[in-house]
Amino acid sequence: MGFIRKQRNRICVLVLLAAFCLTGCGSKVAGDTKVTVAVTGEEGDTETEVLVAEADSETLESAGSTKGDRGEENADRIIPVYGEEDKEEIKKWLAGLPDDFLKYEQQAALGVLLGSHSSLLYSEEARKNCEEEWLEIYTKNNEHDQMLERGKKGEAIHDIGRESAVVLLNYTIEGDPIYEYISYINGVYFWYSDNSRDEFGSGEPECGVFEELRAYPVKKEKLTEFYLVKDSGMSSKEIEELLSSEEGYGEKLVYVYAVEKMDIN
Repeated sequence: MGFIRKQRNRICVLVLLAAFCLTGCGSKVAGDTKVTVAVTGEEGDTETEVLVAEADSETLESAGSTKGDRGEENADRIIPVYGEEDKEEIKKWLAGLPDDFLKYEQQAALGVLLGSHSSLLYSEEARKNCEEEWLEIYTKNNEHDQMLERGKKGEAIHDIGRESAVVLLNYTIEGDPIYEYISYINGVYFWYSDNSRDEFGSGEPECGVFEELRAYPVKKEKLTEFYLVKDSGMSSKEIEELLSSEEGYGEKLVYVYAVEKMDIN
């Protein structure tokens, strides 16, 4: 299955109410509650309703915590690590995640990170926590990649291997959750995007194997975007040309995250 260029504006969700419950400001929503939010799509701003689910204590306890603070744990130690040959296991694991809109405490306890777009629905603290965890995972994977590269050049290295995984949660403009699973196993990334809950999606997952997670600074927007790169030998210029192309990324790139941070090595 060929990869298509991500329609970021389709899942870019903006809060309509200044006192939206998930930010921790204003009124508290208890139980399953519909909340109206504004969304930005290809045809301008519209409004939609999303369901905020009651916290399921059994689900949270089975994930290891009923609190929003993970303490010494972070996402890549909670999510099971699967590779390309484990697609069915990934499908089953993601199918067990909630279908409704998650409160931050639920997302945190499950070990799921808010995607770049869905984080706009949550508090600044929640967004920063997820960004910090993402950057920690990226940094550790990148350091391991650099060590492997030194080994290829003949340097003596002590490689005990590294395996990690993260699940990102974004929402469509209709409020349907999209879970993206990304694993890293000794220099190889596997990406699996679960579109099964997308009312207007194909229902078929997108997946692929990639050699690198590349940080790409976008100076005009004062942020850094992260892309899974098929060929680690691809230059920054080649990536820039792909990003500006109207034909899309093809199978060479997949956009996965963004942070408001520029000092990425």
